[in-house]
Amino acid sequence: GLGPEKTVDVDQNGAINLADQAMEAGVGRFVIVSSMRADDPDSGPESMRHYFVAKQNADNHLRASSLNYTIVRPGKLTDQKATGQVRLAGRLEEFGEIPRDDVAAVLLAALHTPATSRREFDLLAGDQPIDKALAALDP
Repeated sequence: GLGPEKTVDVDQNGAINLADQAMEAGVGRFVIVSSMRADDPDSGPESMRHYFVAKQNADNHLRASSLNYTIVRPGKLTDQKATGQVRLAGRLEEFGEIPRDDVAAVLLAALHTPATSRREFDLLAGDQPIDKALAALDP
């Protein structure tokens, strides 16, 4: 429900500032929540394009940094109960949903999964346990 200006302040500038501060502090690992369609803002609904562009700009900044990052691009977040089962890939063609708690579990697991280093992936609810889905990311 934020307007475009506040979205840029939080989802773009805030994320960029956090990444910069992490680099200055020597943080060893940086995991960020982006959004599906952030890599192609024009593919989403017009009303959401400012959000996708803000996320894209933050993601691009992180990619260009020296941080050991992981960019997680979930679909639409829901308040449904976590299942611990996901579907993820560098890019998923279809759009869908995922419980917030499953996204949080993926973020935590990504911190300890070497296959997610300097990687990014789309994330939806699915049928594969989180640890197995992360470990199976293409090299």
